Amino acid sequence: LAKQAIDISAMVNAEFYAVHCGFTFDSNGSHLGNASQMDLPRISMEKAYDNYIKNIKELNNYAKSKNVKLAIENNVIADFGLIDGKNEICLGADIEGLEKIFHSVNDENLHLLLDLAHAKVNINTLGLNIDDLIERFDNKIVGLHISDNNGKRDTNEKITLNSDILKYVKKLKDRYLILEVYKIDSEEMIEQRSLIQEVIK
Repeated sequence: LAKQAIDISAMVNAEFYAVHCGFTFDSNGSHLGNASQMDLPRISMEKAYDNYIKNIKELNNYAKSKNVKLAIENNVIADFGLIDGKNEICLGADIEGLEKIFHSVNDENLHLLLDLAHAKVNINTLGLNIDDLIERFDNKIVGLHISDNNGKRDTNEKITLNSDILKYVKKLKDRYLILEVYKIDSEEMIEQRSLIQEVIK
């Protein structure tokens, strides 16, 4: 699937293709974002990172052969996903996890698609410092996923002028800005785009 998407990216001259950071469980998608994922069989974080890094190396080499950058998207973990207060299920949710991936792959073609809404939730669950994350990966950040939430769940809500993530959008306005808001009509999409354009002026 990813290789086919990279082929299409190359055909349309897209600069990058992104894949999500992985998990320690296998899901058909219906368990993502809700507590039912905690009932799925899991492997260790170490084994999951080994699997993920092996696959990212392969995909990155393939993308590079097609002159396409490969990006990984930072993960999100809500409070229901913590086990004894720790993250045992989501790869690449914090700075250390992302560093592990980038260090292991060690290739200039690998980049970061920074999901600001994911990072916002991880402030509360993992104590993530978004400023530190941006400082560490500034030269790797190729684009932003933009949506809002209450800091507890990744709900892909509309942004407003009061959205606290907008300061990061303004800071990284020279990257690809990708609106990832769910269940809105075309008029609302245009309004959201206009709001972002106003912020980054």
